[in-house]
Amino acid sequence: MCTTAAPHPRPTDKSLPEFPTGWYCVGFSDELESSTLLTRRLMNQELVLFRNETQEIVVAQAHCPHLGAHFGHGGKIIEGQLECPFHAFRFNDQGQCTQTGYGTKPPRAAKLHIWPSREKSGLILVWYHPEQQAPQWEVPTLDTSNWSPWSHTSWVVKTHPQEIVENSVDFGHFQVVHGYDETEVISPA
Repeated sequence: MCTTAAPHPRPTDKSLPEFPTGWYCVGFSDELESSTLLTRRLMNQELVLFRNETQEIVVAQAHCPHLGAHFGHGGKIIEGQLECPFHAFRFNDQGQCTQTGYGTKPPRAAKLHIWPSREKSGLILVWYHPEQQAPQWEVPTLDTSNWSPWSHTSWVVKTHPQEIVENSVDFGHFQVVHGYDETEVISPA
């Protein structure tokens, strides 16, 4: 499942963080060709996804740090760099402004936030930490050589992501809520 929608607010439950730290799927590899620019929403923020010159995934803030233009509305990928639709400022895969549309020296303050990202097993993953700390663990690569091709669909799920994970292993509720009682514990926790 890829998470692109804003989460459902939880005003009465303070036991869970607003957004759990971890890797989030924001897209699929087959959606992002070399000159494609995708806009996605994660953690109540818009992001843009593109590939750099070596075809690695780059996930950046969606608004230009120069004057706030949204890259997803007219921005371009030129030679693996993100170009702003307003003033043609270009940003590399490290978030550095490499040129302006005026031919002047790029301003040092024009720095684009780049999110830690990985492309694993056909998924585009972004690391989230509330204090922007580096990834604390890596997602393992799966051997998908004998799998059928990816098929994907998106849903808007109005709940906290942690509830989905917790409910997937909550055997006690399967029979009561879903009428399913053919569960089996394969090995003890």
